[in-house]
Parts: sequence; structure tokens; C-alpha cells
Amino acid sequence: MALTAQVAQLKQDTNRSSDVSGSNGTQTNNNSQKHAWKLVAHGPNDPQKKAVKGKEFHWCPHHAAWCIHKPSESHKADPNAHAANEATTIDAAAPTTGSLAAALAAIQADK
Repeated sequence: MALTAQVAQLKQDTNRSSDVSGSNGTQTNNNSQKHAWKLVAHGPNDPQKKAVKGKEFHWCPHHAAWCIHKPSESHKADPNAHAANEATTIDAAAPTTGSLAAALAAIQADK
């Protein structure tokens, strides 16, 4: 009985917190309007960088937006470099063949 009450309370808390976070789209819409200027490209004679609210932004042709990074620092500038980083991360997290064989041997020994 107590468990049922706790589950019901948890459901209410979850629903309440999702309403506050803007799940109804209001918060997302406000942020979209607030940052809409980032998608407006600069003119042909305009500078490639500008300061907004104390931060320096650069026009990134790879993102087609004003970004904090320089175009040369964009991960989209060289897709092979980004793919290589992801492959390294995935390979580093993958178990080795030796560890799999040892785990299989341990499971078979327990039988």
C-alpha cells in the first residue's frame, strides 16, 4: 500500500516538474526568438565577427550561423577529423577480445 502511494506521488512530482521546465513549448519558443539573430547572415561588406552582450561571435559558414568559435575551429570544417575522434572514443570504450574470452570462460566455469 505504501509503495502504491509513493509511486503515485512520484508520478505527480514528475508531471509537475515537466510543466515547469517548459514542456508546453513556451520556453523553447522564447529561446528561439531570443537567438534568432544568430541565423541572419552578414552582408558582403560586413565584418566576419561582431560583439553581442560582451561576447565575440564569428560567422561560421559551416553552421550558417553566428557562433562563438572561429570557422577554422568548427567540427564541421573537417568531417573526417570529427569522425576520427568519435571512432577513437568508441574503440576506447569497447571491450577487448581477451576480456570477452575471460568473461565467457568464467561463466562456463560457474556451470
